[in-house]
Amino acid sequence: MLTDIVARDGRAHSATTVDRGDADQLLRQGVLAYQDALTVLAQDHLGSQRLAALDDALERWLPGLTGQPAYPHLRGQLALRWVDGTPPQTVIEEATWFRGRDSLLEAEDPAAALAWRIAGTTPPSHRDAPLPWLPDVPPALRQDAETSGYLDRLTHRVQQLVERVADEARQAGASDRVSWQRTLPPDVDGHLIGDLAVWRAAHGIPPTYPSPTGPPMKEPDAARHQSRLARRLSGPTPSVTTPTPDPAGDRLRASQRRAERHSLHGGP
Repeated sequence: MLTDIVARDGRAHSATTVDRGDADQLLRQGVLAYQDALTVLAQDHLGSQRLAALDDALERWLPGLTGQPAYPHLRGQLALRWVDGTPPQTVIEEATWFRGRDSLLEAEDPAAALAWRIAGTTPPSHRDAPLPWLPDVPPALRQDAETSGYLDRLTHRVQQLVERVADEARQAGASDRVSWQRTLPPDVDGHLIGDLAVWRAAHGIPPTYPSPTGPPMKEPDAARHQSRLARRLSGPTPSVTTPTPDPAGDRLRASQRRAERHSLHGGP
């Protein structure tokens, strides 16, 4: 299984040896390879018997679900959560407790609708994902001797390309900037320029797309990160004014509270 994934990947380039522009494409390819590897290796880790049981249970739960176009994505998503310690039944219950199972039938592709709900209820793990909106590597896969080395290399390659893309965007002179960079405010900081460049490259957003954050994202984690980037672009968050200390006022209020408590308990 790992050999098949590596063969499909086939993009082992060093981030320090690629030309400008190529880094964007390689980052996009690296992100896709990372996402693909996690779900495929999670399913391989679970084994065919447990996956067959999962297919059977889901088909009985919602007839026709396993034949939907987005079912392979849903299956990989459930497998990844399962390998990370949360069984599919719990994942699905969390995703459907509010609107229920039958509401999925209103969607053109119930599997896609369920996958979207699961993504929205998946808690962040704050471990070692190479980008904030990507899933991280479950400990079970990280500790597997057959897969850990490949996943480490893949993660490291994405991290290298992130640095390369961000550095190129920050160092670009006025004449070297691409279309979307020319729409940025004049006082935008270099760190945000780098983060936007990484975001766009990772999602394959064309340089000519005018909005710095690209088109609206549907996947919940990506949409949340996109919103954070948009807020950073709109300006600094207003600072909270710290109250000036007032010792005399504090003593007066404390005295009033003691009097109120004394009166409440029936004091003279």
